[in-house]
Amino acid sequence: MTVRPTAATSAGGGRGPRPTPVGWAVLATCGVLLGGGWAIGHPEPVALGVTGLAAVAVALVGTLPSPRLTAERRLSPTRVARGDRAGGVVSVTNLGARPCRGLVVEDHCDGAVVSVRLPPLPAGATVRADYAVPTNRRGHVPVGPLRLVRRDVFGLAYRSMPIGAAVTLMVHPRLHPVGLPPSGREHHLEGPTSDSANEGTMTFHTLRDYVEGDDLRRVHWRATARTGTLMVRQMADVSMPVTTLLLDTRHASYAGPHSGADFELAVDVAASVGYAASSRHFPLRVCTGSHAAGQSGGVSGRRVDNAELLAHFSEIRADDEGFTRALDQVRRAGAGGLLAVVTGWAETDVAGRIAGAARNHEHAVIVHVGERPTDTPTPSGGIRRAAVAELADVARLWPGAKR
Repeated sequence: MTVRPTAATSAGGGRGPRPTPVGWAVLATCGVLLGGGWAIGHPEPVALGVTGLAAVAVALVGTLPSPRLTAERRLSPTRVARGDRAGGVVSVTNLGARPCRGLVVEDHCDGAVVSVRLPPLPAGATVRADYAVPTNRRGHVPVGPLRLVRRDVFGLAYRSMPIGAAVTLMVHPRLHPVGLPPSGREHHLEGPTSDSANEGTMTFHTLRDYVEGDDLRRVHWRATARTGTLMVRQMADVSMPVTTLLLDTRHASYAGPHSGADFELAVDVAASVGYAASSRHFPLRVCTGSHAAGQSGGVSGRRVDNAELLAHFSEIRADDEGFTRALDQVRRAGAGGLLAVVTGWAETDVAGRIAGAARNHEHAVIVHVGERPTDTPTPSGGIRRAAVAELADVARLWPGAKR
């Protein structure tokens, strides 16, 4: 569990005392009573109006003193899957000589205000409050700023004091273990299948200049004599299996009654397949039409850090124009390995548009997510199809593959 505390912050200053919505309603009612009673000459409404004004005035004076407080806020964890639990913890300490009552902690979590009422805080005491942070939206979710609100006993006035800056909660897609089909593991006598293969000891790849520390047994004496420069053999291991992911981000591909949920499931499926590849340290190409991982057009044929991959999928949004760019990325990608296309049931042209790229890969599959509509015809084409109605179904994409 990752915990990131904010710096301890003193609560003081902030906005001065103000009427609450109830207090404003009381003031408006008192104004009507005073005006109406004065106009008709009846003392009773005037007396009620004066009493109400006095009550609001006393409430404002009661919240005027600024308590001496320090607060520390922690977010635990700071990275969570969509729908999983995340929470905030606030510790408030009373540094004053008098007890504080009527304290409420308010935190702004993804546009919503979460309020936690604190018990009476004696002088020198510390109280801790826990609250849940919503995690139903992917992305970097802002949490904060945090405020301490002091209200009077009758809820007529309040004073707001800032006690903590905003922090960020990263909500990444849900993941499920998935195996990958064996691909790209053949031993090539002529060398590795791509330049992305790791330098190793198995296969001769090319000649290069000698670098201090190289094994002298790899010196190529003929090339050294011909060029006058010490040359060594660069050896490489067999190319690792490459996974190419294409995520269909078009709104029209998820046109069913649960289009939003289907798109989120598509992101979860794509992230699960990509996470399976990155966890095995296999090269990965992510084609989503957006900028990712420091490379234009996404991650391209290299090993990807899990955190880097999850951060990329956390920010994916439905984008009609991005799909065209993603198709271009697939066409420019190298051959071999696995090509997985994740889309909805409403798509009609994916198979035809990736047919050429599919022939260049050892395995190609189009994954349809969500509940299949009853009036949907059986997709045609020579590319293998798979259905994922819920995230756990990704475990059956490639039967027998090790997870």
